[in-house]
Amino acid sequence: MNKEDGFYFQKPKSLFLHSDLFSTCLHLCSLTNSDIIVIIRTMPFDMIKKVALAGASGPVGEAILAELLKSELFDITILTRDSTTHQSLFPPAVKVIQVDYTSLPSLTHALSDQDALVSAISPTAIPAQKLLIDACIQAHVHRFLPSEYSYDFYSPRIRAHPTPLSSSKISIEEYLQAQATQTSLSYTLLFCNPILELSLKNNLFFHFANRTAILNPQTSHAPISLTTLPSLGKAVRRILTHPRETANRPIRIKDIDISHQRLLSIAQSLTPGQEWNIHAEAESPSEADFAFGGKYERVHNSVFGIKEMTVADLEDLVRVTLGGAEKGDRP
Repeated sequence: MNKEDGFYFQKPKSLFLHSDLFSTCLHLCSLTNSDIIVIIRTMPFDMIKKVALAGASGPVGEAILAELLKSELFDITILTRDSTTHQSLFPPAVKVIQVDYTSLPSLTHALSDQDALVSAISPTAIPAQKLLIDACIQAHVHRFLPSEYSYDFYSPRIRAHPTPLSSSKISIEEYLQAQATQTSLSYTLLFCNPILELSLKNNLFFHFANRTAILNPQTSHAPISLTTLPSLGKAVRRILTHPRETANRPIRIKDIDISHQRLLSIAQSLTPGQEWNIHAEAESPSEADFAFGGKYERVHNSVFGIKEMTVADLEDLVRVTLGGAEKGDRP
């Protein structure tokens, strides 16, 4: 049994050892077949087997899909809106279903008989998750993981500086929490702060191609928590294999704590002899913390099997992501 931040995993108990479930089974004898199906789908559960994935073609979805496939623990169904998406684009082990993300009947039909739905849809589509939640409820899906995978939106300082993206994600969280108290649907929120590979490619910390960066003198030396795509995928897999322990709560993970200044130094080491244009731009500390999510003081790494990376590991990843080098190559 592992414990961290008041959180632990334990081996699932046999269903036949639960006296309340035994009594329920006896009661099933007096019900119709349709009644039995509804009750079984809403009973407490110890295992998730059938998993639907929305947004599998994006980088986050690809990382999640890779980890779920590697585990060989799940029957995976991919939801896609694109009629040109063909089964051949994905591994033979997964099923692909075309859906209309604006149609509740279409989504409900696609999610029938699924145990969980993992959303990895793009930030621009976050509000559309409300219909996904409604479809999960109608299809009696046990668990929904919304497309969070970024800042800890429970943080008061982040809520104090709302953006369109944070506001839409918080709205989905609040809707999920309300539905979880009224229906059999449960949820897990996975917070990982900026995803390292995507942040580097999308110029969050600096613009590598243009050799430019903006540093905040107040916070550029303060550590921030970052997570890699493989660790994100591993966390999703562990959430799905431990549904009871992860129900209706946030999970926080990270790979490393490192400062903006140190990240910039690593990037500069890839361009020896070249000048960088670095600007100083002061912000309030709270705004700067929000920009990169700050440092996670308490995480669930140990119970999710996530080992924090070393600075040398980080240097390798930055070189591979930005410099095109092979892992382990050093200048």
